[in-house]
Amino acid sequence: MILQTFNEELVSVGSRVHIRDIESGEREVYTLTRPSDADIRQHRISTLTPVGRALFGKRPGNVVDVHAPGGVFLVEIEAVEQACPQHARDG
Repeated sequence: MILQTFNEELVSVGSRVHIRDIESGEREVYTLTRPSDADIRQHRISTLTPVGRALFGKRPGNVVDVHAPGGVFLVEIEAVEQACPQHARDG
């Protein structure tokens, strides 16, 4: 039997991530998904997007650089929730 450990504080597939843009103060909440499940209208972003790549594996309190086509910006991860715990087991 293989046991998988899962740190609920780390951003992973299925995480609901609360972020704040350092410059503007604007807040957003995104759920990280596999590319096939992404839907920006529902704030579901792929782990392969610039924001998704920057957030993946990080934890609350981290400030990360997002390298987007329009330039680089900083966001702070304010909270991480596991919206879809079954994704953690799919790994």
